[in-house]
Amino acid sequence: MTLRLFETTDKEFLDGVEDLYNDWKEVQENIPTATEERDVYGYYFDEKTQDYEQDWYKKDVTYQTTAGEEKPAFTEESPGYYDREHPAERRVKYGQTKKEINVERELMRLWQKHADIKFFKSNKLTYVHDTTYKSAARAMGNYGVKITPPKESDIFAAQNQAQKNAISVTATYNPDGQTKIGSQFAMGKGWGYTLKGHPIFAAFTDLASQTQRMATDAAREYYKSSGLPKRASIARAAENPNKKASRKRALTRQKKRKGMSDDAIEKYFKIHANAVALNEKDMQERGANLEEVILDNWTIDYWYISNFYQASRFFREHLKAGKFTRPILVVDEAYSGAQLLTKFNPQKQEDVEKLLSLFDKEQKRR
Repeated sequence: MTLRLFETTDKEFLDGVEDLYNDWKEVQENIPTATEERDVYGYYFDEKTQDYEQDWYKKDVTYQTTAGEEKPAFTEESPGYYDREHPAERRVKYGQTKKEINVERELMRLWQKHADIKFFKSNKLTYVHDTTYKSAARAMGNYGVKITPPKESDIFAAQNQAQKNAISVTATYNPDGQTKIGSQFAMGKGWGYTLKGHPIFAAFTDLASQTQRMATDAAREYYKSSGLPKRASIARAAENPNKKASRKRALTRQKKRKGMSDDAIEKYFKIHANAVALNEKDMQERGANLEEVILDNWTIDYWYISNFYQASRFFREHLKAGKFTRPILVVDEAYSGAQLLTKFNPQKQEDVEKLLSLFDKEQKRR
């Protein structure tokens, strides 16, 4: 399979991604599989009715089994928990094989080598972590292992001390250098914080990186000195959503109905063929913000409140306790799309009282 990656103009990077994706496929092909009959839900052809029905039915399912593969030592506490049937599940639960880890480490190094780090650390990008966003992986079980949830108050350490555990954030592009609070596609902004840190990967898509709340106590102890890893999925980095001919034809018809020329349509497919971002040019051509950036050695720059109802309990409690040391931004969205940010100093009693009155006002309104 040949990948056609045009999101960036760096041929060496594109060639490197293709080589790594081929390495990844080889690793996956060499993982042992097993097959068993299972109850699955979906459509099947019923011989009696001679029609397709939707219900539970028996089906032979083939899946990967990694129990005998070489993995980090901490996985020995519960091999069954870490022996997930799909590579994405293994990444989420820190159950990857060492060969899988090695490929994705090389992907992270490749991005570091070719990315314009100066741009990604500039004030043209606002990095945001929305605390109201909940990863779907949190619904997965944790049988046979111990997972100690982080304390809510732990986050305050990040106001003054760089954090070793990498974090996933969104990034809003604003060439004038002004702070702008963004969010993941189709998600509200809720409340959270903006960050400063060292970017280690960036893309216009969800990178399916590790979910750190799923890290077991054993994994946290194993990675204590370096911090919990967070790596991009090589499959997501190499993904081309428009590679199917049927989708490309449909999009071509859609673009032509909107009056786009053949040259403009071809340029569109080149720009959208791959989701990795390496520099400012990629963001300008795409005209979109970044769905996921992985930041290392990060600190909180500002706290922000976009939804007072969602933020009420956390901010009321900790404002009164004097836990905030970084400025707090209140986000006001105008119908025009403009964003007004009002800054409050949580070290000033006058500002604390103003913020608490805004929470009171929201409570009465409801």
